[in-house]
Amino acid sequence: MNDAVVDPATLLLELIDIPADRRSDRLRSAGPVEALLVAMGDQAERMATVDAGQAVGLAALVVELADEVGGAHSRARARRALAQTLAYGGRFPEALVRCEEAAAIAAAAGDRVESARCRLASLHALAHLGRFSEAVAAGETARQVFLDAGQPALAARADLNLGAAYAMRDEPRTALVHFDRARPALAAEPPLLAQLESNRGNALMSLDDFTGAAAAFRAAVASFAASGQHLAAAIAEGNLAYLATRQGLLPAALGHFEQARRHLETDEAPSHLARVLAEQAAALAVLGLPADAHDTYARVIPTLDTLGLAVEAAEARGAHAGVLLRLGRREDAEARLVEAGHRFDALGLPVGRARVDLLRAESLVAGGDAEGAQRMAEGGIAGLGDRPVERAMALALLARITLARGDEAATENALRTALGIADRYALAPVLADLYHTRGRLARRQGRTAAAREAFRSAITAIERVRGTLQAERFRTAFLGDRLAVYGDLALASLEAGGAAGLAEAFSAVERSRGRALLDLVGGAFEAESAAEDAAGASLRARLAQVRAELNWHYSRLAELGPGAPPPDRAWQEAVRDREREAERLEGRLAATRGIVDLAALPVGVAETMAVVPATGAAIAYFVAGDEVLAFLVRAGNVRVYRGLATAREVGERIRRFRFQVSRALAGPVEAGRRAERLLADARRELAALYALLLAPLRDDLSDVDRIAVVPNGLLHAIPFHALWDGERYLIERSAVVAAPSASLLVHLTTPRAAVPTAGRALVVGVEDELTPEIPREVARVAGALGSVDRLVGADATSERFAVAASGARLVHFAGHGRFSPDHPTSAGLRLADRWFTPRDLAGLRLRGAHVTLSGCETGRTAVAAGDELLGLVRGILSAGASSLLVSLWPVHDERTADLMADFYDRWRHEESIARAWQLAQQAAIVRDPHPAVWAPFVCMGGLA
Repeated sequence: MNDAVVDPATLLLELIDIPADRRSDRLRSAGPVEALLVAMGDQAERMATVDAGQAVGLAALVVELADEVGGAHSRARARRALAQTLAYGGRFPEALVRCEEAAAIAAAAGDRVESARCRLASLHALAHLGRFSEAVAAGETARQVFLDAGQPALAARADLNLGAAYAMRDEPRTALVHFDRARPALAAEPPLLAQLESNRGNALMSLDDFTGAAAAFRAAVASFAASGQHLAAAIAEGNLAYLATRQGLLPAALGHFEQARRHLETDEAPSHLARVLAEQAAALAVLGLPADAHDTYARVIPTLDTLGLAVEAAEARGAHAGVLLRLGRREDAEARLVEAGHRFDALGLPVGRARVDLLRAESLVAGGDAEGAQRMAEGGIAGLGDRPVERAMALALLARITLARGDEAATENALRTALGIADRYALAPVLADLYHTRGRLARRQGRTAAAREAFRSAITAIERVRGTLQAERFRTAFLGDRLAVYGDLALASLEAGGAAGLAEAFSAVERSRGRALLDLVGGAFEAESAAEDAAGASLRARLAQVRAELNWHYSRLAELGPGAPPPDRAWQEAVRDREREAERLEGRLAATRGIVDLAALPVGVAETMAVVPATGAAIAYFVAGDEVLAFLVRAGNVRVYRGLATAREVGERIRRFRFQVSRALAGPVEAGRRAERLLADARRELAALYALLLAPLRDDLSDVDRIAVVPNGLLHAIPFHALWDGERYLIERSAVVAAPSASLLVHLTTPRAAVPTAGRALVVGVEDELTPEIPREVARVAGALGSVDRLVGADATSERFAVAASGARLVHFAGHGRFSPDHPTSAGLRLADRWFTPRDLAGLRLRGAHVTLSGCETGRTAVAAGDELLGLVRGILSAGASSLLVSLWPVHDERTADLMADFYDRWRHEESIARAWQLAQQAAIVRDPHPAVWAPFVCMGGLA
């Protein structure tokens, strides 16, 4: 016998690494077998909060050794350790089996205390499986045994576990009684005290004591981290994330979720990871990303079912139903609600059932049954009990329902109560919804001033959250989900009348569009963290891989010739999956980074008027509901035109014009009657668009020689410069530029955005058999520009292009462009080695350069929520271009070469790009009268 003291942890790891037939001999040589087995069981159990997967393996080894050479006590203790590690890893049914074995062995040996400890070990698994009555009975029985045996420390452990079970059973006050009773006896055991704090935080969160819950969770995270219990720390971090979600502190929630995920994904703790992912899905829904939340729930719910997490599975089904309602999938939502309701009823959780009833009320509203919805919502509110935050959210729903029913008194009562709660808890997203509803109520009552004040308060709450979100995608989603209030404020302000009302309406509209692009162009950026951990580096490596795979998939589009069918379904699904994964990875990486203040604030009327010259005008369109309206800004005044058209009318005219473009481009059109008929048909559609969108403004535009158009929504697809007034195109009367927003118009008009005088011009040409005229275009453009750098053919690689474009004063690209409305991020420019995507373009440093993309459809965009443009235009502007020429439809190679050479030649003699482009367009009309040939290019930039 070796009398030297052997560390149980070291021995346990040693035994893992030696052959099985030598383990028992090594154990006997190390010291008293029974004591060592018990100590190794303790060590395996402690490891569960560090690495659950390793802990299970260690505990299983201790069970084998105890069965081979140990006594009854060590055999029971080893199984109890294995049960605890299995439960910590989420393997609850297996854990219960081991608890039963352990308790039986101890009872047979007459060891009442160990038998009680084994029964107590089953409490965690029983509670998670929804067997609350059994869990409480096991805990109370064990506690009494410990007290009878004079073991107060063990009785405190029983209270700790009982408190956790009561918290899961929606009895937080009872849980706190047990936690408070356990605390004094656990003061000398930091790991258990940390666990108590984490569980206590959950109970306090259920009571909406956010301050107390946050303090408890932070204390738990700090204690676990200090003792190296990384898994336990990650679980507590996940609790902090869910708490932040409840408070509407979305940036903090995203950061905590990401930190928790990075730990849990590397540990074998599927139950904890599944729970955190389900809670993160709820945050994504609040953020305005219901599709992402749906994908997460679809993945996680089967895992929760497999692991037997009864409460979490029921909660996830209810939350998933709410997301499905947001996605317009009411039948699927109803099915989920039925499942969730049955599960909560079976578990005996009335609060869970109340939440389901509130979601059913939302579903009834969506189905048009406002009366039934009100009854259901009132019942759900009554079932929530003493949960003020959830009550505020439920009252917000009730207010929307009663407003829809026309019950103004009930709406005001619900709003008054809910606002009091939301103000007290600073629930910004809830406050935004409540003030929006209050504004709608006031506007219905004709109280315009009160409506505007409420809408302003809603927007303040929205902007407060938006300005702190780390990723561009998060900011876009959050704003895009709440755009209606900006339109409502604009309309209410216009109804109020006067210069102040008009100015506020303009400002509200401007704050609702293109904000993420404005952030990028205005210099806001996401700051990299000073140091990146291994998990972050792994995420970044995976992102690089996904982007490479996307580029490979995008390259398949190059194989499709004119008239070819679209890519097959498998390709589309592969691209969609990778695009979504890339977005998720970008969001995860951004979640743990800080951001600088977003300095690019939207402009108002005064700033816009300041950049409009005396003979110029800016027309900012806006689609409010189905109404198309326009703000006409001149140097000294602004005027609004209401009810120009409906969005439906404009959409139909756009479709009809694009059909005429397709007819004209279908084949060569010689001069003659057919050409005249095609021209007349195209002009008819352009005249119809002119009548809707410009004719009402004609008198105020009579002395204008420069016009900046700011489209909105579907209007981005309109070639405004080609609108026909019956005699002339707009470009024949005025120089025309476009801008995504008035704020960007102002930015692009200021001196800092002017084309730099330093740097050389860069001309890029990539030809193939379908574009034989590209060498001619390169030669013509280079001749017009004079001294240029050229990248042609095989030399025009993505790497060389990126280097040469950064610092150039002008970039002209001649080659294939592509755009897919279903996959706008696949838009690209065909270079010698690959497609250059919007992400690639955004990475350039253009420093005020002018950019011309003379390929096909380089200016087409998809319009996302918040009027965010997705496509090549976004990438170019993000990179710092001051102006650009891009095409809305396929272009004619030979005609484009002539047009571009003429444009650059004129630009050398004109003070502005807009004027040079106007003259070039007018000459093109003479050569080729049909707009399909001369009008595809849009000039985007400022009014200088």
